[in-house]
Amino acid sequence: MAVILGIILTLLASLIGSVGTILIKKSYENSAIISLKSLKRNYRFLFGLSIYVGASLITIIALKFGPVSLLYTIAATSYVWVTLFSKVILNEEINKYKTFGIALIILAVLVLSIFG
Repeated sequence: MAVILGIILTLLASLIGSVGTILIKKSYENSAIISLKSLKRNYRFLFGLSIYVGASLITIIALKFGPVSLLYTIAATSYVWVTLFSKVILNEEINKYKTFGIALIILAVLVLSIFG
């Protein structure tokens, strides 16, 4: 049962950390040296960084409940979340190589979760 808690916490941290990554990226969108815009950008950057650090702390707590070899594999789902969020929020393109990479990550997580 403890391993399941570790998996859930790791998935949650992966999702939350991905949001932080997107916020950090978004803070540099249309960056200008105008004071009001740079102030807004800095708040968005600090908020994204805080979310990312919080997700890292959740991952550290999750490591108490399961093996590192399993939980860090599940943490790799953050690449999937970032790619999906970048498509939805940042309007970035997902090409066939990114799709193939996402499929490989999901396959690896499933194989290692079941057989690892």
